[in-house]
Amino acid sequence: MFRIKLIVTGAMEKATLHESLQRVFQTTRAGRNVQWDTPQKISGATTHRLSQNHPPSRPMRALAKTMLAEVKGGKTGKPADMIVAVDDLELGNLGHEAIVVQHFRSAMNLELAVYDPKKRAELRACLGQRCSFHLLSPMVESYLFGDPEALLIADVPRDEKPRLVHPSDVEQFETNDPAWLKDCNDKNMEMRQHSPWWCHERHPKAYLEHLVRRGGKALR
Repeated sequence: MFRIKLIVTGAMEKATLHESLQRVFQTTRAGRNVQWDTPQKISGATTHRLSQNHPPSRPMRALAKTMLAEVKGGKTGKPADMIVAVDDLELGNLGHEAIVVQHFRSAMNLELAVYDPKKRAELRACLGQRCSFHLLSPMVESYLFGDPEALLIADVPRDEKPRLVHPSDVEQFETNDPAWLKDCNDKNMEMRQHSPWWCHERHPKAYLEHLVRRGGKALR
């Protein structure tokens, strides 16, 4: 059995990302059946804007520590063959992907620093062979807007037609829905007092929640 373990930062990813991925990736690897373990969920590390040359935050340290723990065997004592960390890229870090990666690398170096040189080299080799770190950009909810059936499952009313600036490319998510733009303007005024980069029109989860509320429900 070839085991794949995801480390994720959202409830949707924990519930469904491994099931979605196994539909599109091969079912065997080097003659071994592929098993996707239930993902482990931790807090996101990109909620706040990350700055170059600043020390890694506590959530980023936690992400690196979790990956390292999985390399050492996790809760079962037997490490997965592939360990993949996936974090949503929140609004404040759009365009700052290289800085996010820098923070993750710094966090991992700090976690490795407590080991003696021999063990550190061994762990680095395992990390290089088995592990990877990925960013969902934009956040995962944007991909639902490319599939009307997925929106229905999320409780968006059938007669609601999402309005997007780039309807054929959900990875450039931005809405121009006139029924929501006032809410966006109000939220932008509030958030830009301390986060001048905020653009609520580019927040797919918030727009999804808005569409679900139009049907009298709450996002699950």
